[in-house]
Amino acid sequence: MGIQRYLKGKAFDSETVTAMSVALTKVLQQFGLSDNLDPAVEMLALLVIEQAQTGERDADRIAAAVLDRCIPRH
Repeated sequence: MGIQRYLKGKAFDSETVTAMSVALTKVLQQFGLSDNLDPAVEMLALLVIEQAQTGERDADRIAAAVLDRCIPRH
């Protein structure tokens, strides 16, 4: 998926960009979305980037953190 289009001047190494791309793909699959210009995709991509900015580099943990923020658990 195209996380690159949402980076907008933010600098990440290629390994982190790959992890973010994988994480975004996992998140989009959970919501049944595809990588398009849907505003929901952009919001999720920005959450993935925000999570990576905390220093997380594992795609599964990035995706899980984003899903935890988006899906309330009771």
